[in-house]
Amino acid sequence: MRSRIFTLATVLIFAPISAALASPIERLEITSVPSIHVANSAGTPIGNIVYRGGLHLEAVDSRFGGFSSLIVDPKTHSFLSVSDVAYRMTGRLIFNEDDTLVGLEGVDLEPLLDENGVRLDGKSNRDAEAITSDGAGGVLVAFERNHRISQYGELAKGNAMPFPAPQGLLNAPGNGGAEAMTRLSDGRLLVMTEDYKGDDRGMRRAWVGKDDRWIDFRYVVFDGYEPTDAALGPDGKYIYVLERAYTPVIGSRARIRRFLQRELRSGARIVGDLIGELGVTHVTDNFEGLAVVRNKDGGVRLYLISDDNFGNLQDTYLFAFDLQMP
Repeated sequence: MRSRIFTLATVLIFAPISAALASPIERLEITSVPSIHVANSAGTPIGNIVYRGGLHLEAVDSRFGGFSSLIVDPKTHSFLSVSDVAYRMTGRLIFNEDDTLVGLEGVDLEPLLDENGVRLDGKSNRDAEAITSDGAGGVLVAFERNHRISQYGELAKGNAMPFPAPQGLLNAPGNGGAEAMTRLSDGRLLVMTEDYKGDDRGMRRAWVGKDDRWIDFRYVVFDGYEPTDAALGPDGKYIYVLERAYTPVIGSRARIRRFLQRELRSGARIVGDLIGELGVTHVTDNFEGLAVVRNKDGGVRLYLISDDNFGNLQDTYLFAFDLQMP
């Protein structure tokens, strides 16, 4: 179901106004509009991450928005994002000569299907919140409300197939279930909830395992932040966690923490190390999707995508950062 009226404005954030961004694809009527939001530029450090370009995404299409997850292929630069109304957005990232993100091309928007090949029906079945590779060329999608994990083919195409999920996930609050999921180097899955507190308000329930063999642990939260996505780093050692917070007075904030994969064990209380934070002095929004890959120099590249909740007061951003640890 390719959009015929899909108009996507990709806006380079923090770039000089004179930057020229050519329209990458005519067949989808995509336009690129150079803009500047704050007086920062690519290469500016924010904690231990360095900004490497950003896009403001817009579309004249009621299906566009709500993107809550992200996968990026570091070799082909293709990407997949799934929305919380069960649409899959695919395309390819475009970079300039110094590896700064400047646009998209080949963007498609199609619905996720159920086990019978029909578009998922109803909010309780469509609330897709996290995606990760299944290790065999396909994709796993975690859903809230009707808590479950479904397996799809390449780029989340084809019919859904049931996939074993942690038993404890079924008891999560309707809108507080699996929000973050990533496949580990040994083939196990990590699944983290957004608002399943269990018996401790300062922690969120999480599991790691596969099939019917899962162990549970707790992820420690601070300052009103909640985990919204997770990704295994390219070295297989660190797990990166995207967190967001919101208050009416301050607005949206986002930050990234990481912890060692070896910390995952039954009953663990895991506190990630803070590596970067987007606050009131930066362009930020309701960031819910995270991808972590190698950049062209062999370092760590992080991509963030935001969920606009289909509202006029929020936006869809796709940002790139490089990790710069001392």
